[in-house]
Amino acid sequence: MPLPPSAISLQELGLQVAYRDEENTEVRDTFRQVVGCAFVPTEDVAASFQEARANIPNSMRPFTKYFAETYVLGKRAQGGRRAVPPRYPPDQWNQYEAVLSDDPRTNNTMEAWHNRFQTMVGKSHPALYTLIGEFFG
Repeated sequence: MPLPPSAISLQELGLQVAYRDEENTEVRDTFRQVVGCAFVPTEDVAASFQEARANIPNSMRPFTKYFAETYVLGKRAQGGRRAVPPRYPPDQWNQYEAVLSDDPRTNNTMEAWHNRFQTMVGKSHPALYTLIGEFFG
C-alpha cells in the first residue's frame, strides 16, 4: 500500500536507525507489537493496538498517531465535525483469517507469474502480435 503524502516515514522520524540498534529493544518491540495487530481477529485490532500504544517511547508517538488514524481508529470528531473512519480499515489488511485458512498473505505468486511472463516475452509492454506469437508460436 503506498503511503499518502501526509504519511510519516520511519526514516524521517529516525526510527529506522533506532530499530536497527541492537541495544534499543524498546523501539523494535513496540514496532513489532503494532505490526502484530495484523494477526489478531479483526474485532480485536483496536484493543490490541491500544495495548501496544500504551507504553510507547516518545520517539514513536508521531508514527503511532499516523498508524491509528490511517489503519485502525480513524480521526476523532472535533467541534461540530464528524469522525473520519480509517483510510484502510482493519478488514482490508488484517491477516488473521488468511493465517488460519493457510491462504497466501501476499500477491507474490501473481508477481512471480508476471515476472516470468515478462522474461519469456522479453519486453515490459509487448505488442499484440508479439503476444500472439508467444502464446501460439
